[in-house]
Amino acid sequence: MVSPKLISGLSKVRIIQVACGGSHSVALDVNRTMWTWGDGSFGQLCQGDRNNRRSPVKVPNLTEPVLYVACGFFHTAAVIDGRLYTCGQGGCPTGSICSRLLIYS
Repeated sequence: MVSPKLISGLSKVRIIQVACGGSHSVALDVNRTMWTWGDGSFGQLCQGDRNNRRSPVKVPNLTEPVLYVACGFFHTAAVIDGRLYTCGQGGCPTGSICSRLLIYS
């Protein structure tokens, strides 16, 4: 039987929301900071690259609080200041792969 496991990289962080994609996860903490980890092959971790992360890492360069997060199989979406931002494959406003959060307008 598999038991739930505490994510050690977030053990001292109060989480208010989590979302899961095909092979990646996103967490939102009480300070509205976004954390990502897992498969980053398509830029879906919003870290500015396509690297995988074994442990949660804060998403860089966010100047406004994140209100909500969601994941698709290879992309991530975040609501920031009432606007939708996305990263990854299939979630980019440019129609290609993006590894940073871009506004979807």
